[in-house]
Amino acid sequence: MSVIAMILFAIFFIARGWLGIWRPAWSTRYKAWKLKQGDTSPDPEYILMIRRIGWLYLIVGCGILAYGVMVVCLNTG
Repeated sequence: MSVIAMILFAIFFIARGWLGIWRPAWSTRYKAWKLKQGDTSPDPEYILMIRRIGWLYLIVGCGILAYGVMVVCLNTG
């Protein structure tokens, strides 16, 4: 995988994680709940699960981004 693709992939993960944490209603899990259950809103535990998954995406994205930046720095030095 090229470094540029890796960094773009990391930015996607960070954005998805950020949206899961701060805007759970924008996540695909929340939308799937709305389609499956109708107009009822998810219980707080389900929202908490969406936020935890968002933190996981954010952490993984930051790790991939750090690795990509490290590869760029090592190859240009």
